[in-house]
Amino acid sequence: MEMDKIPNATEKILDLLERFRSQGASGEQTFRILTALWRRQNLQPGQLERLAREIRLMDTPRERPNHQDQNYIVGVLNVLRDYPTDEHESLGLKFLQAHDSVSLAAYNLLADIGGVRSFHALEHYLAEFRRANEGYVNWSILHLEERMAFMSRRLVNEGKLPPSAIRSPVTVEEAGRPIRLERSNTPNQAVAPGTGALPESSGLIAWVVILMCFAALGLLWIFLRQLTRKKKAA
Repeated sequence: MEMDKIPNATEKILDLLERFRSQGASGEQTFRILTALWRRQNLQPGQLERLAREIRLMDTPRERPNHQDQNYIVGVLNVLRDYPTDEHESLGLKFLQAHDSVSLAAYNLLADIGGVRSFHALEHYLAEFRRANEGYVNWSILHLEERMAFMSRRLVNEGKLPPSAIRSPVTVEEAGRPIRLERSNTPNQAVAPGTGALPESSGLIAWVVILMCFAALGLLWIFLRQLTRKKKAA
């Protein structure tokens, strides 16, 4: 509301972003500025081009990009979610197979503005993600499935997909249920495709909790044993 009182606020925020980028600002600083632009929701085509120009020239980061670029790409993709164009959809498809948060930002962008080609790309991405995390109740799967359900309803309402294409969000049990796809090369790891990252899974957490309980029992036994010895000595 305060920024609405400032003349040309969006243009000034863009100028600030470009100055910070040129001065090597941290990823957190640039992401905050991009978040302000995301909330503005009033960027004009020329302003959107200023944002998209840099990431269009970037290579898709198969490995983890530096922190500054990672936050910048994610922030720009978030801004573009409010501006559906073929160009922005192409940028989402470009970064869909990138690393970690960049890939997730591209997924969210395509779910919001993508067409039929993006729908099939997200279906493939989700199937690969579930295959890589087979047997795990991975909370990321719940989010990805929810976004796919939203996208299917949107495209059906727009007349781009038949009503039979509508998907329903999965339950927690379904998120961890094995799917019938080619087995992963790393069946014992929960990883996002192409990243090598270890997302959170309830199976892993359960084992950690069990180990911690055993460790606590061991410490309690040692404490009681020492206490008994002190009483006998007294």
